[in-house]
Amino acid sequence: MIWYPNQQALLDLTVTETDDGFEFSAPKGTKCAAWLGYYNSTEELRKKFNTEIVNAIISHIEELENGNS
Repeated sequence: MIWYPNQQALLDLTVTETDDGFEFSAPKGTKCAAWLGYYNSTEELRKKFNTEIVNAIISHIEELENGNS
């Protein structure tokens, strides 16, 4: 399981769709940028992050579609 910054810090997160999936970014010097930097520090962490964040997004979408917000 990956850890997440608080909700306020996540407001700095930008998600861009690319040909290879999604790209995550945040302004330098923010807690969100530090969080992304940690998960980009090794290939193993990057793969773990990508798998878990996509699963979390899909799960949230399914909850919204089922009326559970």
